[in-house]
Amino acid sequence: RPILDAHFGTLATAMARLISCRPATGVTVLRRLLASWPRRDCSREVPWLRLTQTTLMATPPPMVKGSSVWTPLFNQLLRCMGSDHQEVACSAIDILMSALLGIIGDRKMRETAKKTLVANECHWSDNVRDKSADLFDAMLDLE
Repeated sequence: RPILDAHFGTLATAMARLISCRPATGVTVLRRLLASWPRRDCSREVPWLRLTQTTLMATPPPMVKGSSVWTPLFNQLLRCMGSDHQEVACSAIDILMSALLGIIGDRKMRETAKKTLVANECHWSDNVRDKSADLFDAMLDLE
């Protein structure tokens, strides 16, 4: 873990450059990130979410949406959005707001995301509540 923290910027830059040269690599990276997701350690989830966001921003949206990684990735982000850990929830909301909002085409996925966002109205963190409300409004604007 300390090694990832110390070299995060370099790793993120290298991943973005690799994916820009070979976009199909982005889906493979997302699949590997999901397979090794740190499920019980919130402090490790935050860097994973940052790597996920970097990968998503570098990968063309149609490649992500058309792949088998799309649904598991979306479900993982929903779980993170509902996390009690403020940084995890905020990071997941930021990813959905910046990278995925435009490609959430499936009505069922949108409804599931809205339920999670509504549940976040009771979150202990004002920041999570505010970000959830902003994302909810943005999703309504898309309809």
